[in-house]
Amino acid sequence: MRALVLKNKNKLSIEERKLAALSGFDVLIKVEVACVCGSDFRLFNQEKIRDIVLGHEFSGTVLRSGKDVKEKLIGKRVTVFPMFSCLDCESCKSGRHRDCDNKISLGWDRDGAFANEVVVDSRFVIELPDDISFEEGALVEHLSCGYRVAQEILNTGVAKNSPIAIFGDGPIGLSNILFLKQLDFNNISVVGRYDSRLKLACEFGASLVTKDIQTIRNSEVLLVSAPNGSDLLELISRNPIHYIVPQTRIKEAEVLNEILRRNIKMGRGFAYFKDDFYRVINFLQGNKELSKKMLSREMTIYEFANEVNFSSLKKPEYKIFLRPNKNYANGLELHRS
Repeated sequence: MRALVLKNKNKLSIEERKLAALSGFDVLIKVEVACVCGSDFRLFNQEKIRDIVLGHEFSGTVLRSGKDVKEKLIGKRVTVFPMFSCLDCESCKSGRHRDCDNKISLGWDRDGAFANEVVVDSRFVIELPDDISFEEGALVEHLSCGYRVAQEILNTGVAKNSPIAIFGDGPIGLSNILFLKQLDFNNISVVGRYDSRLKLACEFGASLVTKDIQTIRNSEVLLVSAPNGSDLLELISRNPIHYIVPQTRIKEAEVLNEILRRNIKMGRGFAYFKDDFYRVINFLQGNKELSKKMLSREMTIYEFANEVNFSSLKKPEYKIFLRPNKNYANGLELHRS
C-alpha cells in the first residue's frame, strides 16, 4: 500500500508499505476519503514519534475479507468505528467499546487510513446507505463526538434553556452545536479564534459567538473542545459553571485545581458508542448540505505531506479531507487491486 507515514516530529513521508495479512475477522478497505482530525495534528507535534500511519476518520470500499467474516461485505461502501475492542469484557458487552482495556485504536495502535488501503476488524465496519456519499461517510466519526456529548448533557438533566458555553470553534466544537440544537438546547455560546468558523457556528444555531472570553457570562455548562490554558481558567472563574465536559485533555494544574475547588461535575467527552454512528448517518440523510459546509479543503496526500513538512498548512480550515487513491499531479489512481 502507499501510505502517509509519520516519521519524525512534523515530518511525513509517503512510503510503500506491506499490508498486514488479513486475520480471520479482518477486511481490506480501499480508502476513498480520509479526514484529518485535530488529534492527528497534535500527534505531528509530539517529540516521541512512532513509525505509524495516522487517520481514523474515513470511508471506503471493502475489497477482501478474512475467512471468519460471515457478512457479505466485499464491494460494500463503509465507514469504521475506529476502536477495535475485545468484545468479551463487561464494557464491550454493554456497548462501551471505548472503555475496553484491550482496545486497539486505528491510526494509533495500528496503521490507519492515510493510505490507499487499510486493514480493519470487520466487526467494527458500518455500511453506508446508498444516499450517503463517501465524503459524508468520512464525517461520521467526528460528528459522533458531538452527538454523544449532546446526549450526555440531555441525560444529566440540564435544562433546555441553560446557558451552555463551548470553548473552541474547531470541528468538534461546531459539531456540538448541531446536536445540541437537535435536542432543542437554545442558549449556546461559542468562544473561538477564527471568523469563518464563528460564522459557521452562527449558521449552526449558536446564540452568541465571540473571540472575547469576557463576553461569556452566566454559563452553567462548559464544553471544552480546544487546547486550553489561561483563557479557560478565566472562563471558568467568571461563570457559575457546574458541569464541564472535556473533549480534549485539560492539563493545566490551575484549571484542574479551580474545578476541584468549586466541586464542578465532570462529564465524559470521549465516550461515543458504535450505535451513535448509525444515528449520525440518519442525521446526515436529513441534512444533505452539511458536508459541503464542513469539508473545506480537498488535498492529495502529497500536498498534505508537503504543507505539514514545510509548516505552511494554514488555518482556519473546518475539515481537510484527503483522497489517498488520487494523484492529481498526473490523474492516475494509486490503488492496485
